[in-house]
Amino acid sequence: MGYTAGGGGTYKGAPNDIVERDADGAVARVRFRTVAPALVGTAMPALHDGLAAALAAGEIEPLLLVPLYVHDLLCIHPFPDGNGRIARLMTALLLHRFGYEVGRYVSLERIIETTKAAYYDSLAAADLGWNEGRHDHVPFTEYLLGVTLAAYRELEESTNIDFDHGARSRMVERAIHQLPVEFRLSDVEERCPLVTRDTVRSAMQRLQHEGVIVCIKRGRGGLWRRLK
Repeated sequence: MGYTAGGGGTYKGAPNDIVERDADGAVARVRFRTVAPALVGTAMPALHDGLAAALAAGEIEPLLLVPLYVHDLLCIHPFPDGNGRIARLMTALLLHRFGYEVGRYVSLERIIETTKAAYYDSLAAADLGWNEGRHDHVPFTEYLLGVTLAAYRELEESTNIDFDHGARSRMVERAIHQLPVEFRLSDVEERCPLVTRDTVRSAMQRLQHEGVIVCIKRGRGGLWRRLK
């Protein structure tokens, strides 16, 4: 954005509420009031800290954190321009970080563009009550997961390859069954050098829900036990 007429590299200095305009270009109504410019410097670190804390806790599947982060980013609307583009870039980046690398081969941006009506409808439904903390995140979450699934299906059709989404998760599971009954996260990571920490945590969370493993000591140097 630094090479555009409006410049870039800074948060917004003026309100940029999301509005509807009439045929003459005048504001017909404010559809959503974004975070005030004076509060963006606080809201953005809080968003990033919240994501980091959720990942560290390991209680939520990282894939589900992507639409939550992106929706909050869009509601904050931190930049003077290009917020939608930044949000779509962050979508691809976070998916890649959590091991969903389909964005390297299929344009998520294009799929969103071709489903623009559903995109805006899901945002409108999820925005209601956001400023008061009473919003429903499900509509936008379902939409963005649908976009991701559509990208994987397109990749499979174009390559005639049955893309194995769970290969890395199964790699983690095999490693856990090869370890002693009690083990640490670092032990799993050593046996799975090609798997990101977020994917390891996600796989271990699933195994915990399935009753395969249990955490017997939390915090730094946490200890896990295999039950089955």
